[in-house]
Amino acid sequence: MNLFNKIALSTILTLTLTSQSSAANLPNKPPVQGLVNMGDITFYNKQDSIDPPSPNNSLDKLTLSNTVQLFGGTVINVTWAQLQPNSPDEHGNITLDTTSIDQALSVINAYNQANPNAKITAKLRVWAGFAAPNWVKNLNGNEPINIVAQKGNVTQKGTVAHWWEEDYLDNWANFLSALANATDINGYTYDEEPLIREISVTSCASSTDEPFISWADPNAEHALISAGYTDIAQQNCLSNAINLHYAAWKNTWLDFPISPFFPMQGGSSQPNFTFSYSVMQQCAEHGACVISNQGLNQASSMNSNLAQIYQKILSFVANGTVYADFQTVSPAVLAKSENDNLCYVFKTGAQYYAQSIELWPSVANLNGFDTLSRTQIQILAAILQGNMSESCDDFQSIKK
Repeated sequence: MNLFNKIALSTILTLTLTSQSSAANLPNKPPVQGLVNMGDITFYNKQDSIDPPSPNNSLDKLTLSNTVQLFGGTVINVTWAQLQPNSPDEHGNITLDTTSIDQALSVINAYNQANPNAKITAKLRVWAGFAAPNWVKNLNGNEPINIVAQKGNVTQKGTVAHWWEEDYLDNWANFLSALANATDINGYTYDEEPLIREISVTSCASSTDEPFISWADPNAEHALISAGYTDIAQQNCLSNAINLHYAAWKNTWLDFPISPFFPMQGGSSQPNFTFSYSVMQQCAEHGACVISNQGLNQASSMNSNLAQIYQKILSFVANGTVYADFQTVSPAVLAKSENDNLCYVFKTGAQYYAQSIELWPSVANLNGFDTLSRTQIQILAAILQGNMSESCDDFQSIKK
């Protein structure tokens, strides 16, 4: 794909989506564009500690000499437990603590004031799962479900709620509605805040922030099924995310990470692509939904299941009815590839017309985007903008 073709498709998308705006009431702010800092997500697998850590939304990694003014956005990571630590009162009134989001917006305000020609915007990501408030984990007298799962070299430990049950989902939807209509530090509602271009759909997620990523550990699956989980209930949850759970977010793009749906029940190891595609169709028909995936890798390293998802995403984007954005695989996964090269990963993302790509910062022992040279990051940005003539052959030799 050359720059002309990318610009042409972008123009078609804009015209097509604009033509739908009267019916779909599209947001008056575009989705996040360009390179995106996904933030440090190591807090999530530490939620079983006595004093669980909160997400760190510092922009320190975006103010380095090799990164400053090259990124278009950042993810604001927050947890449901932070935002609604207490259950609604007897009248159903919800009290929110939005300090964490306001602090992140304040940091973005400062960055934009210091860099007026290279301002950034934000994607809001509210984590539940391990990071859901304790009151909802004990809803209706339920016991929190203990999860101990092995995910690669990482042991995930924590508790989750019965997230597929109606009362939980009612509370989740009411919380999201209250958050959309609350007033932020800049005087806007969070839904109308110009800096918050997208909100991630995290309904039904428990293993990560991704709703379609289920537990691949048999012990975790057994714990959930014993507590009443069913694949049908999970599919109902996912199918209702756009039009029910996030219905109040009318002025913000919905970022929906979609992957193959793997059933937990029945002993089948085959994904249900038909269901995944049906949710993509919902996203496309919504008009203000971005189809996303958080496993972007170079084409040669994608497994066949994920490759099918990306081909379906391409078909929706090429029809001019929806945008797409991605998150790269983790540095640990990328390092297992024969050619550990982010440049090729970005070329894959550009081939699928990504509006933005989230990059991992350095966390723990993993080297993230902040270890790249400024020239390397500029190459990634150029590829995302449609300059496919950039060579990846010498990418790794351009050291910081």
